[in-house]
Amino acid sequence: MKKQKKRKRTKMKMKPAEWAACGILLIAAIFLLVIFKSRPILYEVAVFNEQNQKETIQYYHQYQQAQAAMSSIITAGTENAAILANDEIIDIRYGIVNFRTKACRENTSFITDQTNQINYTNGCYGADALFLGRSNDLKKVKFKQSGTIGWVSANDVEILSISDPKIASLSIYQQRGGGMYHLITTNLTKSHTAAVNIGEPEFSNPNQDLYSYDGHYFYSAFSDMADDERNQSHAHALNINKPYYNYYQFLSHRARSSYFAADINWYISNYLGYTGKPVGNTAASNESLLSQEGAAFIRYQNQYGANALMMLSLAMNESSYGRSELALKTNNLFSHAAFDIDPDGNAARYKNAAASIHAHAKVYLSNGYLDPCDQSIQTDDPKACRNANGNRYYGGFFGDKSGGMNVRYASDPYWGEKAAAHYRNFDETMGKKDQSIAVIGIIDGRKSWGVYQKADPSSKLLYYSPNTENYAVTLLEKVKGSYYENSDEWYRIQSDAVLNDDHTAVKHDNGVYDQRHNIAYIPASAVKEVIGK
Repeated sequence: MKKQKKRKRTKMKMKPAEWAACGILLIAAIFLLVIFKSRPILYEVAVFNEQNQKETIQYYHQYQQAQAAMSSIITAGTENAAILANDEIIDIRYGIVNFRTKACRENTSFITDQTNQINYTNGCYGADALFLGRSNDLKKVKFKQSGTIGWVSANDVEILSISDPKIASLSIYQQRGGGMYHLITTNLTKSHTAAVNIGEPEFSNPNQDLYSYDGHYFYSAFSDMADDERNQSHAHALNINKPYYNYYQFLSHRARSSYFAADINWYISNYLGYTGKPVGNTAASNESLLSQEGAAFIRYQNQYGANALMMLSLAMNESSYGRSELALKTNNLFSHAAFDIDPDGNAARYKNAAASIHAHAKVYLSNGYLDPCDQSIQTDDPKACRNANGNRYYGGFFGDKSGGMNVRYASDPYWGEKAAAHYRNFDETMGKKDQSIAVIGIIDGRKSWGVYQKADPSSKLLYYSPNTENYAVTLLEKVKGSYYENSDEWYRIQSDAVLNDDHTAVKHDNGVYDQRHNIAYIPASAVKEVIGK
């Protein structure tokens, strides 16, 4: 057979005219892209009705012009005015900030409005916040959640109109059977996931959803709350003259509990039903790491000045009553070092549950979150401590994202009130022995106040209060002292810090705390509210 000859392939060659046409098309595409990118943004001023239907009012080339137009609409009436760009909400009168935009292992950082310090939250624990505005460069969103006002990157959140039909639930409060419950939203498109008992405010408004993003002032209408927050007012609050403070949420760890080890053991075994210790990494239905640990909670309370019931309450919250997978693997009742990004890999490990309680009382509380010169700061200068990055001291109480341990301890914005609810339930079950163990003073957070050795500003300055909206101290008695801040009245307080022998400085040592020794003074004018008197 003869071999067939292979045909030669002829290469296609573009004619000069075709090359020219392609060049023209490429230049045109680049030109259109440049024109599109350089085209000024049009800002749409619109209003949303209750059915979330949008009515466009006007378009503007300048954001400032759109802001002025929006303000005019707000001044003229009650309409939900908004500014949009490319169909996305930029500013809105009645809006929600959605933080549930990331995987649950990822936290969202923000800048606190009052202090300009970095804080953090997690949308999987609290999805919604109140929208308050936008930065001039439009890169930051202003919001309120868990008592704090902050600025978050616009890329990290979503802004929604309050009337958006995708919103199935918001953070609200309801009065039930004499108590107030916070219904928490962890996904705006789903129903509430938790109902936390925060106590009994002095006003009554049953059978109605109430709104609040600080847990202090409550509103029957979302619009009233949003307008008041923008105007920095509480004029429309139901409790305008009496902000509510959850006693167990603002009680200091330095207030000693009245309960005994036997009380704790009874509650765990008889009320909760956990009568045995788990063996290994699994627990039977009646087993908990907390079982028979009452003695450890009381022992380390007495040694390190850390309220036993507050430690127990936090352990119940963090370890799912001593039964979580992490706790069983590590004997870690408090999620020490269990960062959200990799809790299993980072969590501290202990020999047993008692060792975890010891570390919490000594290392994490007395020498850490309750120390104004937090040992990690490596300085004793009060001013340097106050301004140091990484200082965990925001007060010795559970608190929220505006003050207390919740600021640094947890990404959950409602961590403090959840722990406080465990304390409340224990106390109400066991006879209410702790409901008046201390008088709490809420400090005016518009400035940082000095805490002194004596009722005299010329005495030794021991430490500063953190510059937070709500900072709580334990008040012992009101006394007369040197004239300061327009008054000669001072409060004798329980120092959060461990003090040295002559009361001249904060002591960084073994964390041992004596209630009778650790006394300090603060001007009475610093105290804006008194709870539990």
